[in-house]
Amino acid sequence: GEVTVHLPGQLVLYPILKLDERKGSSFKPDLHEYMRNLEEVALLVAKSFGVEKGHREDGFTGAWANGSKFAQVGVRARRWVTYHGLAINVDCNLRDFTKHVVPCGIGDRPVGSIRERLRSQQKRTVGRNGNEDEPPILIDENDDKKVSVSIAADRALDAFEKVFDVSLVR
Repeated sequence: GEVTVHLPGQLVLYPILKLDERKGSSFKPDLHEYMRNLEEVALLVAKSFGVEKGHREDGFTGAWANGSKFAQVGVRARRWVTYHGLAINVDCNLRDFTKHVVPCGIGDRPVGSIRERLRSQQKRTVGRNGNEDEPPILIDENDDKKVSVSIAADRALDAFEKVFDVSLVR
């Protein structure tokens, strides 16, 4: 990408690790593996909210679900010290953003958020006349309120510990 944009409702993790000094850990000084591990953190966070079918797309970085990219990975390292990292769209308003920015240089695929992924996978409720063309109705409106950056942050720290085999001081 040519630009980095962080929005309200986005969880940003910029871990600083010295990759060549992680002895005794399963982690190696490999930037590609580091990026895949960050993607795994995003996928575990989405799964913890109930997002189904989270995955990686061949040839692209980031995390995807239901046809949309919901997490971006941008990594830099100097002398094996990482900076930059991961941004997970938890509950972002992406309408104006996608009008002016081609996210990650990918113009032919949508960008979404965890909240949007959850809404898109909710089952349609059949209307009184059996009309399946009626707009979807939230099954449990309280579930919609349980998606927040603060909850995602806690879950991301748990996922980071699991994926990177570390214990974080909180």
